[in-house]
Amino acid sequence: MDTAYKAALQQPAPTVCTLVRMELKSGVVRLKDGGFAVYAGELYLGKQDGIGALESVGSMTEGGSGTTTRVSLTINADSQQAVEDIANPLNQGGLVQWWEGAADPVSGALIGQPLLKFQGQFDFGVWSVDESGWSIIVECGTEGELQLIPNTDWRANDATHRRIWGELGHANVSRLTDDDYWRTEAPKGAIQSGGGGSFYPGNPILSGISFLNQKH
Repeated sequence: MDTAYKAALQQPAPTVCTLVRMELKSGVVRLKDGGFAVYAGELYLGKQDGIGALESVGSMTEGGSGTTTRVSLTINADSQQAVEDIANPLNQGGLVQWWEGAADPVSGALIGQPLLKFQGQFDFGVWSVDESGWSIIVECGTEGELQLIPNTDWRANDATHRRIWGELGHANVSRLTDDDYWRTEAPKGAIQSGGGGSFYPGNPILSGISFLNQKH
């Protein structure tokens, strides 16, 4: 923790503040919980035109067994268009950062280096509307969370194989549920080559070749 920031927090009545930065498809959002501040050469506003104001930062969910750190941000959007821009699914994966800092009560300038509490990715937005206006909750996760997502459906997926490897091995494959080692056992009705060879064991061309464990 920055020494100047730490000293400011030890004062009888410190003026604390919250800074949030989000990289959306529509542009970078920089919000402060009231007033304004300049940090790292960027201006953070209590209310950003076309977006709205930061209402709160929810409690952080610490990572545990099978989970990772998550946090939610609540923004009072200033229009329906702002809600659409913030909740845009294309924002998923955008950088989200949250700092807690201390400000000079007279000038409003930040004291020392704010403490980075969270750095992660935009996950999804949930919006609501009532008599007070529009609001949206932005759920954020971390890159580590992606490592916990089962990716069997990606490995055995035609679209993924075409996009990453450019091959059509899964173009006509369906019901990918059972493990099977290719060419270890010919299924019923297997297609044989017309020249007397086979695509399965017994074909001298393929004998001795090891293939990856696949699903079918």
